Amino acid sequence: MFTSQILSNPLNQPQRTVTVLTRDMRTITLDRKIAFRANLIKQMLEDRQEGQTAAFTQANDEVKLCHDTALDDEPVPIPQFDESTVQRVFEFIQHEVNIEKLPEIPKPVPTEHLSDWIPSWFATFININPLEDLMDLIACANYLDVPSLVELGCAKVGCLMKHKSIPELRGMFGIVNDFAPEEELAIVEGRADIWGSAADEEGEPNCEGAGEVEASFGQTPQIVVNDEQEGRGAEEEQRLIGGEGQEQEHQE
Repeated sequence: MFTSQILSNPLNQPQRTVTVLTRDMRTITLDRKIAFRANLIKQMLEDRQEGQTAAFTQANDEVKLCHDTALDDEPVPIPQFDESTVQRVFEFIQHEVNIEKLPEIPKPVPTEHLSDWIPSWFATFININPLEDLMDLIACANYLDVPSLVELGCAKVGCLMKHKSIPELRGMFGIVNDFAPEEELAIVEGRADIWGSAADEEGEPNCEGAGEVEASFGQTPQIVVNDEQEGRGAEEEQRLIGGEGQEQEHQE
């Protein structure tokens, strides 16, 4: 089992560490301050602490310290990603903690070059090839819950997509074009019915002019009529009232 370290201790003071275990069975030892910037690891360790603390009846500082150190010695599993990808995530975190934080990223991205509008270190760090490795890094940052790195990675993808044509984007992401030429032309020109007309194609009845019954369990059905039906009903009512009046006059 291979072990690497990412520590943040410029004064060489005693420090507590956290160990993570990656998919390729390699361990990375992290400064606790660095590890806790990944919200998933922070939450996992806090959950461990709560579960173990409940089993203790003593609450003195010595017991807490010894127990907390033992918790940090138990590796935190990250089974979805290899050591190289996880290492890059914590390299980014270490830079944010010790040197500078990622500034706010404009949306949409103004140009296709990150270095035009963010510090050069971040632009160089996220300049990753091939694209699959960049997507893995974004997925790992999302899994570990490191929002600033997810945002930086998505900004890089946005820069790569900027000013690209549809065929170029298909090639970039490996998307197979399953549209017929005339269908694609209609979409590009804005003439396509992108929502389709499934109801008409399936032969569903047209209910215009018909009453609709709204009912639910435990409720009395309600008849909903349209304006035309309501008008016919009013005429019928007037006719009946008029007929009753004429009948009464005849009887008198």
